[in-house]
Amino acid sequence: MLKSEVQAVEKALGESLQAGRERLSWLVSRDVAVLTEVQVRESAIESLAENLNDSVVAPIFWFLLLGLPGAALYRFANTADAIWGYRGERNGQIWEWGGKWTAWADDCLSWLPARLTATLLAVVSGGFSVRTPSSLLGQSHQKPGGLGFDSAPSLVPQLQVLDRAYEPLRLSGHCAWTAERLSQVWQLWSPNKALGLTEVRAAYVIAPTGAGDIVTQLNRLSPSWPLGAHGVALLQAWMKTDTQAWLAESLDTLRVWKARQVNCVKALGWEYLLSESNFFCAQIAEHISSLKFHALLTQLRRHGIKLRDASSFGLPGHVRLAVQPVAAQNALIEAVRDIEHFNGPHQSVTAPLTQDFV
Repeated sequence: MLKSEVQAVEKALGESLQAGRERLSWLVSRDVAVLTEVQVRESAIESLAENLNDSVVAPIFWFLLLGLPGAALYRFANTADAIWGYRGERNGQIWEWGGKWTAWADDCLSWLPARLTATLLAVVSGGFSVRTPSSLLGQSHQKPGGLGFDSAPSLVPQLQVLDRAYEPLRLSGHCAWTAERLSQVWQLWSPNKALGLTEVRAAYVIAPTGAGDIVTQLNRLSPSWPLGAHGVALLQAWMKTDTQAWLAESLDTLRVWKARQVNCVKALGWEYLLSESNFFCAQIAEHISSLKFHALLTQLRRHGIKLRDASSFGLPGHVRLAVQPVAAQNALIEAVRDIEHFNGPHQSVTAPLTQDFV
């Protein structure tokens, strides 16, 4: 029912702004006379989200946590806030204090359920996030328009996030997204991977064009997102010229290492999957059984070599390898050669292991 009422607001806005305001007044108690078209939509969405939390998510949450008493307590606090949670005067006395405690209780009990509701809405409203280069194969997404980014509902704005965590580690190719297309999505940058500090959690976001109102709301919420001293230091260092110079030099080194490592895996008879980043996937053997594949990975671990099984990516028989220094590459080749010496090769080597590779 509430969904249809919110959709009715959108339909009314199609007729005129005034019609949209009048329809919105059925849902909210605020003054709608001066609201813009965007604010009318936002108010309708907020009403939908608030009622979803108050009537569905929060009661279920407290029922699961504390049973029927928990659900009843929440509904009492929420209803009391709706009845008493206002500024007012009666018989010459100010009764604001009477509404404050109900509003405070409702806020406290709704804090976690409200965030669960926001997460649910982000999922069902068509929120979409992709990473380029991808974290699976290190490849770029070549068709930005084909990722589901262009099918946003008219009432609920689509959350379009492009995760660019691996962009600073791109070793070849280029981002397929045009400057115009990038200006239409949220760009998330987390430089900890590029700086080799994956345990430090810090990031920044570049807002799309025309997102001023949302940015203002995010800034209001920012006090609830504490950033540790290490994260602050990471972001400050990222902006320095000497840090970017060091990264550029490191990328040149990684390109040399990667070219050699690709040749190494090809020499082992593994099939290299194209990658533009500082990691790549390789197929150990086309027809290797799952048992032999996992036995090989286990034996490699005994030699101190750990490879990522790519089966969870939908690539059985494949491994993902980070680009490593020459010494680590040599260790991989020697370990595989030792295992094949005792067990027999799982596949013939396509090229001799010459000094160029080892």
